[in-house]
Amino acid sequence: MFIGARTARELLTRPGVSAWSADRVLASGLAGEPVRTGHAVLYEEERVIALAERPSAGWTEVDQCCPAGIFVSRRDFAATGSHDDQLAGLSEGWSDVCPWTWIRMAIRIQDHGPLAFVATIGGLVVLGADIVEARGLSELVLAPPGSWFDALDRRWFPTGRGRPWVLRLGPVSGTGEVSPDAA
Repeated sequence: MFIGARTARELLTRPGVSAWSADRVLASGLAGEPVRTGHAVLYEEERVIALAERPSAGWTEVDQCCPAGIFVSRRDFAATGSHDDQLAGLSEGWSDVCPWTWIRMAIRIQDHGPLAFVATIGGLVVLGADIVEARGLSELVLAPPGSWFDALDRRWFPTGRGRPWVLRLGPVSGTGEVSPDAA
């Protein structure tokens, strides 16, 4: 059975996921290719419901599974493309990240190892990776994600409005190690 775009948007909207974000998910192809008729855009109801029923993750859960920190991509990308194409598209084009923030992230990676990376569309986690290097001031070197990604894969991670990225670095203890119990 098919449902209209308005109904699909309503099903995907939840606290932290606005109608605009739901539209981004629908436009990305994650709910399948829409059927366009003369006066309506239709989506497969089952696919939309499956997306809507995915659980949410909040910052508390993210802090627990990624104590060193996480870089969240909130920009559109080829969500239905090949994994290699997705990684290539997400590795470059981060010149809008403040240089001081970029340097801070690069130092954290150098001192403490890979940093968690998730790519979201409209608040839905689509891809995970480990950032193994922050090269120059706009390129990320991405590797397959660690076991931390199991806790976030295919979850809603509503980060609200804002820039196309969020960087959250975990605290470092007095010994220079990442402190897993401090939030």
